[in-house]
Amino acid sequence: MQALLILPEPPFHPPVRVESREEILADKVVAVAFREFIKGRDLWDIFFLSAQRGVAFRADLMAQKVSDYGHTREEFEDRLAAAVRKIEREGVGVLEQEMRRFLPGSAFSLWQDHLGEVVERVGRFLRGVRSAGDPG
Repeated sequence: MQALLILPEPPFHPPVRVESREEILADKVVAVAFREFIKGRDLWDIFFLSAQRGVAFRADLMAQKVSDYGHTREEFEDRLAAAVRKIEREGVGVLEQEMRRFLPGSAFSLWQDHLGEVVERVGRFLRGVRSAGDPG
């Protein structure tokens, strides 16, 4: 009698579609606008993608995401403006709390003094998001 070999996973790795960096950035911007609270991870991801990786912002992707979620451009712009004000008031504390959870202590200590700059750059990026153009 032959033994049956049971594999814990298939012997192949099927391709999985993932979003492009540009689409992830557009998703993060739309999430910031419509979420009722600030999520530190969104701030970090926007900073990382835009400032650290130089990912180009695509207004067309943002507009499509806004539409996909059933919102108008005007709603998006109003909500984004309110989110930016909230980020400017509360962003450093929220980002610090979240990054303490995700970063090892040694890495966090390297970033701790720069969280204000991260939040400022994210705010500037988001203020620059225009419905018809790039952030400025």
